Amino acid sequence: MAGITPVEVEALIDVVEDVILKLEKLKRRLGDQYSGQVNKWIFTFAYIREGLKSIAEKLEEGRYISASSEACEVERLVNARIISLDENDAIGSSLRGSLAAVRGFVSRLCGDRGRDV
Repeated sequence: MAGITPVEVEALIDVVEDVILKLEKLKRRLGDQYSGQVNKWIFTFAYIREGLKSIAEKLEEGRYISASSEACEVERLVNARIISLDENDAIGSSLRGSLAAVRGFVSRLCGDRGRDV
């Protein structure tokens, strides 16, 4: 499975959780005016986190095809979010690097259809 281990996935989960914490802190600082915009990004990264957790579990269980399918789901979400980035969305623009890092990681898994045990 592209040589990716559950430990590597867990490390990426930690990064994604840090992004979520920073977004929650930003939301408190910006107040109600921007809460909808920030919530959209919190939801996106929470969904990514849950997908990564599922990938890690499946890798630990040797379910490589299932992990690959989950990675494709996460990759589709990330690609959709990157494509839909609005130039006027300062928050989204600042998250472009984090999204690209996640996309690069999950794209290594997506399409790598080893065999489930």
